[in-house]
Amino acid sequence: MGWCFGLAGASRLVVMATPTGFCIYDTDNEVEHRFTDLLALVTWLDVHEHEHAGFTTVQNWLLDDLLRHGLERWSRGER
Repeated sequence: MGWCFGLAGASRLVVMATPTGFCIYDTDNEVEHRFTDLLALVTWLDVHEHEHAGFTTVQNWLLDDLLRHGLERWSRGER
């Protein structure tokens, strides 16, 4: 069982139950955080969740690229 945090399908934080507690995989920093109890996990999330809000670097790049191409097509009168 797991839970993923991130906009538009990005899994910036992945929280999983483990046999010994919980694990958060931080995909932005490629690091794993392990917790033995739920309170420790929730405390970590309260402090760090805001760091992973918004789009990822790749998502921003794709959106910028799509927007630029869309504006270029619009300026040429294309649909």
